[in-house]
Amino acid sequence: QEVWITIGSMLVKMEREKALELLKKDQQQIEQQINLIYSDQKVLVNKHRDLEFKSPFSGTHLKPLEKKEFDTLKAHLPLL
Repeated sequence: QEVWITIGSMLVKMEREKALELLKKDQQQIEQQINLIYSDQKVLVNKHRDLEFKSPFSGTHLKPLEKKEFDTLKAHLPLL
């Protein structure tokens, strides 16, 4: 089965499996870039606060739970 996918400003017709693979790769790359921006932002905020002689924000070194960790936690906690 072929599907239409937008690449830039073009519409391209390709096989569904290949389109899904392409979208998954794009999603992974975007998530990596977002995580890099978040980590850089945390460093810059703490550097700025250091220049203002303030203590760093608490909790800026926390990382979000991955889906697998969240699912495990959700499975073992009672629902409220």
